[in-house]
Amino acid sequence: MQSFLVTRRTSIQRSSIVGLEPRPNRRGRGRPVSGLSQKDMARLLRIDVETYARIERGVTKADPVVLNQIARVLRMTEEERALLYLHVLGTHPPAPNVSTQNFTPQIASFLSLATRRTEEASGLVEGPYVWVVDNFTRVLAHNAGYPKMFAGGAPKSLFRFVLKDGVAQLPDNEHYCLLRIMLRYEALRITHPNDPAMQEIEQLVEEASPVVNTAPRELDPDGDLGDTYPFIHPEHGRGCLNQAEITLARGTTYYEGSSMFIAHFYAGVDVPGLRRMLAANTPYFPSPDSSAGRSI
Repeated sequence: MQSFLVTRRTSIQRSSIVGLEPRPNRRGRGRPVSGLSQKDMARLLRIDVETYARIERGVTKADPVVLNQIARVLRMTEEERALLYLHVLGTHPPAPNVSTQNFTPQIASFLSLATRRTEEASGLVEGPYVWVVDNFTRVLAHNAGYPKMFAGGAPKSLFRFVLKDGVAQLPDNEHYCLLRIMLRYEALRITHPNDPAMQEIEQLVEEASPVVNTAPRELDPDGDLGDTYPFIHPEHGRGCLNQAEITLARGTTYYEGSSMFIAHFYAGVDVPGLRRMLAANTPYFPSPDSSAGRSI
């Protein structure tokens, strides 16, 4: 494991880490040194160099928060993070989709929220559903309500849910979730072209190509397409989800670029009706002659 840690940190380009300048060659000639030193790691982790060196050699214990930060900086997979825990602590890490210990108290409090149901006039509203994903939309953590959204169990990847497993719950998908997830895919192709996680995503995109190719290439003029979209709830039937995405600050989790989503489900309402209701902050009443609705 020590050899792996050394190889991994020396392979990370310093230019890819915010706040680290290229380190010149010791002899003052040739190309700058691009890998991370133990001193760099200590600086990024906010610990002293000797402490990091002892962690790397496996001769000292370390707080799980520090281990998660090491995993984030060195861009480890879950399997590699598990090996790091075994190397330093002699135990496996907690499962990422149920643990909240890697997050700040504020985020952990969001994740601890249970689902609540409220009645807005005659319309049912359920939420909040709260979940955190990494760059590749892998679910890192969620609250108690999140699994209740899905007919086939809580997905571990939103890419897989939108492109494959959850298509039946996403009516008019090509105009809503599909477009937003494909914009994320195009960005990842530029920023993480060689990441192993891209292989599975590219396979999913290829399998979904007939639907993907029918999606419009531009967002709608309102500028908020994807924040509100049709959704078939396994318990409450047709309606809409309204969600907000919050980009988490560095250090709140062991994955760089993670985001937190907070969503509510509105039963029996269509997208235009829900958007009008939310914009006007008025109660929602389901239409008596339709599964769609109107706002007043």
